[in-house]
Amino acid sequence: MNTGRIQPGERRSPATEFKPGDQRGAATQFKPGNSGGVGHRFKPGQKAFNKKPVGSVSIRTETHTGSLRAWVKVAEPNVWRKRAVVVWEQHNGPVPAGSIVHHRDHDSLNDALGNLVLKTRSEHALEHVASREGWRKQFMTPEFVAEVRRLIALGLDDAAIARALVAANFNIQLAEEVA
Repeated sequence: MNTGRIQPGERRSPATEFKPGDQRGAATQFKPGNSGGVGHRFKPGQKAFNKKPVGSVSIRTETHTGSLRAWVKVAEPNVWRKRAVVVWEQHNGPVPAGSIVHHRDHDSLNDALGNLVLKTRSEHALEHVASREGWRKQFMTPEFVAEVRRLIALGLDDAAIARALVAANFNIQLAEEVA
């Protein structure tokens, strides 16, 4: 069957095949700079042309959100951290486990200290769920926010918080009820 591709072991034209002792033509010989040739490899101790010094800033797109974020090279070799976290830690010390540095104005490139605030993961998720269209009006009553903050302060995990909100007759559904 002819699929248009040469299958392993298939012969198409004996006239164009390499024969024992044949060599490549001059145009396809490996030369310094050609991919795969010896001249293409790094020499021992040679530095990459695109190597960045410590302190360099790189703007990257986050794959899970699609937003731009600034990263800073903090050490060798290739140790990069989010610039917002570096700025926060320079002024306030390390970020505690379970906390996130959040941008107040939701601009992920505005890493000014006044725009950064420390939030727990639950508070951060609540902030972003509430900012979605329609959610703020429906769920974000002052009573709801106060109850969520109270439950977070008790140290409950997210599933326990959701069950407690259902039990308190807030108008939400658990994932297993929806399915």
